[in-house]
Amino acid sequence: MDTGNEQKDFSTPPELNDGSRDVLLKELDILKDLFSETDNRIEGLFNSYLTFLTAVVGGIAILSQIARLDNLQFVQSLSVVLLLFIALVGMMYSVSIAHRYADFYRYAIGVDELRRYLLSTHHIPLPKIYDEFKTTEQSLQEVPGNFTYWLKSVGTYHMFTVGLDSIAFAISVGLFLWIRQFNPVLVVLVTILAFWITFLAQNYYARSNGLLRSSRLNLLLNVNRINFINKKESQ
Repeated sequence: MDTGNEQKDFSTPPELNDGSRDVLLKELDILKDLFSETDNRIEGLFNSYLTFLTAVVGGIAILSQIARLDNLQFVQSLSVVLLLFIALVGMMYSVSIAHRYADFYRYAIGVDELRRYLLSTHHIPLPKIYDEFKTTEQSLQEVPGNFTYWLKSVGTYHMFTVGLDSIAFAISVGLFLWIRQFNPVLVVLVTILAFWITFLAQNYYARSNGLLRSSRLNLLLNVNRINFINKKESQ
């Protein structure tokens, strides 16, 4: 007798017919293209940010060299504005990079899940290195661990972008307080605090955004639908 439990057990899925296999292979190609495209976009965003950062920092350096002593305060004030501008633009870049990383990881999981399913339906002998791959379950919905999970960047490019714009923001705050002739100890403490608050806040946003997007981005493989296609084409 056919029961509902049998339809939900996909640990040993039936072998696919040609039509279903072609559909999955095409879907696999699409996900691989999206994965590669997203990887290139992340690198492109980071390179664009470095170009912008180099141009602005170079401008600050040139102004500092050509300024006279009587214009030192003007240069310092302008530097505060430019550093703050660097920080704000950098935050926008970090947000964009965080969004791309969220898609990047989910496309990677989608590719792995399709590969795992295709391998399991063909029942062919594989090297032992595939044993763990075939039995490991991955989830698009990442489960947070302890509190340090929220303090880490989501990728290398994201870490450098967040670090650089946090440094720019912290220096702008410290330089502003220095111009206003605040206590040097207070300036140092506020500068360090500004860096860590900015750095951790951006990492928290990236992590929470990744969880939110994973719950909305429909990449979960519907194995029931695959089996339904099999039955339709075999009739």
